[in-house]
Amino acid sequence: MRGLEEKIRTLQLPTDVRWCPKRMTDRSRGRRWYAVRGSDAVRVVLPVRVSRRDFKKVPKGAGDAAAHPIIEEIKRRSREEPDLYPLSGKLLDHKKVRKLTEPCTVVRLHGFRTPPLWMPGKSNRVLRRSREVLLTVRMLFPPDWSEERVLDGVYAALDALREVVREIPRKEILRTCDVVLDQRELRERLERGEIEHRGKRVVALIGDGARPARRLTDVRRHHRIAGPKPEPHIPFEVPEDPDADLVPLEIELPRTGERKRFLPIYEGELFAIAGANAQGKTTLVNAVEAGQDDHAPGDGREYVITVRRTAKAEAGIKRMNGEDVSLFFRELPPGYEGTPENVRGLASGSMKMAAEIQRALEEGAKILFIDEDKAAVNLLVPGVLTKELEGIRTLVEVRDEITSRGVTIVAATGVLDDFTAAADRAIVMEDHRPKPLNLREFRARLARYYLERARRYRSDAEGPEGG
Repeated sequence: MRGLEEKIRTLQLPTDVRWCPKRMTDRSRGRRWYAVRGSDAVRVVLPVRVSRRDFKKVPKGAGDAAAHPIIEEIKRRSREEPDLYPLSGKLLDHKKVRKLTEPCTVVRLHGFRTPPLWMPGKSNRVLRRSREVLLTVRMLFPPDWSEERVLDGVYAALDALREVVREIPRKEILRTCDVVLDQRELRERLERGEIEHRGKRVVALIGDGARPARRLTDVRRHHRIAGPKPEPHIPFEVPEDPDADLVPLEIELPRTGERKRFLPIYEGELFAIAGANAQGKTTLVNAVEAGQDDHAPGDGREYVITVRRTAKAEAGIKRMNGEDVSLFFRELPPGYEGTPENVRGLASGSMKMAAEIQRALEEGAKILFIDEDKAAVNLLVPGVLTKELEGIRTLVEVRDEITSRGVTIVAATGVLDDFTAAADRAIVMEDHRPKPLNLREFRARLARYYLERARRYRSDAEGPEGG
């Protein structure tokens, strides 16, 4: 539709709206703007700049944060205002565009595959110097619309978009900037090792009042981009118990000056999040993992802050092509080729998990996430039969070799009491609330439990048949 593209280029734009010249002249594959007529729709993608004088107030480095409330308001109104219907696909009820307009409370994702959401980034940000917001908008029109009607629709949509940009309160924009910059400053301080507590470096912070529970949707299927779960939703309360080495860390937030309490997670420790089924263990572990991302106000994880170098190890089936599992396997089970340092073959759940842990160590991960529900149990804790038959060194047995490198292990634990007992510090989730777990007392209870079971087994073994 070269003709329509040329007409769009010469379209008389609303006041305070202009094309983004560099992006409008790129005709290479994957170009940033186009107009295409298909059998199901006329697709138009346009990069535009909308000016607003008070954008000069946006702090340096917060262009994507400033764009977040603008984009979200445009998404919301594109489902309600006829002139903005092309952005939500409502003229066609087109699923692909509706995906783009689903709300998103994440401002920036670190090391994550681009989600199918219209969100802040290089193509959508506030430009302080020119006092403009750059927006790459996508529109859909019915396939039988004439060029003139499409042009009228584009013009009306841009005029309505301009009004949305002008009407968003400056306080809302600057509030988002402050919240995001707080996260980034704290994360950079964690990365540089500048935050210490009780003589130990901190690698993650869980803030008082955090709301980690997520609501997955057809679009936001991953916990990193999923929005907050609706009420009821129990906020995180920082547990405090000096006997359990759980002492809150109070920090003054860099931008707002507000003082906030955090639960710190230390460098080189095994931190266990224990509890029964469906009490929020995995949810909290996921929130700490998502702490490497920037979250907008209202997300609930704004003040869960984590260093960016993280990894997760899970069980599963995988083809091994030279992976190293020598930390856990002294020799290879039958059916594998190579050596423990260079394995080839179809991996079992425990071998895949072992390879992921060692890869994380090689790549310099600062935090390793383990979820008991998704792990190979025989790689976590030793057992009589598995020790005799497999000869695997478990995570409990090699944990000192891992943590001595400065790697932190954050684990969700349930029935594997040996794994929980191996932790340096722990909390237990009860009724979705974190409570201190005194590991010294827990180990004493666990020892009594094992002694009682041992007496029963000995009695059975020494009975009439066993004797």
